[in-house]
Amino acid sequence: MKRVIAGLAVCLGGYAGSAGAQSAVATGDIGGARFEVVGKSYFRAREYWCEAALHARAQGSEGRIYLVRGLGPSELRPGRRAAVFTLDPQAAGITPARPQTEVSLAVPGDNMSVTMGRSLCTAGGADR
Repeated sequence: MKRVIAGLAVCLGGYAGSAGAQSAVATGDIGGARFEVVGKSYFRAREYWCEAALHARAQGSEGRIYLVRGLGPSELRPGRRAAVFTLDPQAAGITPARPQTEVSLAVPGDNMSVTMGRSLCTAGGADR
């Protein structure tokens, strides 16, 4: 019985870490080198970038995260809103923009390092 519970905890723990399950409704690949972060209703830009950084790190990336599209209709969760990111701007068909001084979802191509994105996870009180 203990083995079953331990195995379940490992499986669920892996899911929570890779998908940002504690705060995001969903984080997942949507094709074309893009991934989507579907947030909760209270999410601000910093939470989306945080979840994008956690997703990137779970994929083994420590490079940069690029915004493909700000908030819009979700492909993963119809009826919800999501932001779309990529780790490979060329493959996603976007031109990297000069990084902005404020955290927003307004400029496609905006980007930041995975490390900077992860720092936003604690900056807004979302201690992860």
